[in-house]
Amino acid sequence: MELTRKKPRDFVYIDELREADQNWPNYFLGNKVWVFFDSYDAKLAGDIPYSRIVVCCDNETGWTLHMACSELEQVREIANKITTPISQQQLIDLGFSKWHGWYE
Repeated sequence: MELTRKKPRDFVYIDELREADQNWPNYFLGNKVWVFFDSYDAKLAGDIPYSRIVVCCDNETGWTLHMACSELEQVREIANKITTPISQQQLIDLGFSKWHGWYE
């Protein structure tokens, strides 16, 4: 049996709690929201490549921004525009969509 080396396909760029303003319905410890920015370069049949940022205030409420994996640099620029304290209005202005439940 010959072992093959696989190239990574899932990359995480930001995974942290950040300070939020006072207008969120919920918060994590210390009035913070979770910011997660990743990309997935799909190589498996049926998978879809993406770049996304997820900002959430609890386990099932928040905001997402999804773009094609080829638009990673644009998503990175948007991630750099997120300032603290993070407001929901700021995310709307940056093109995020609200979600409730499980994000994808």
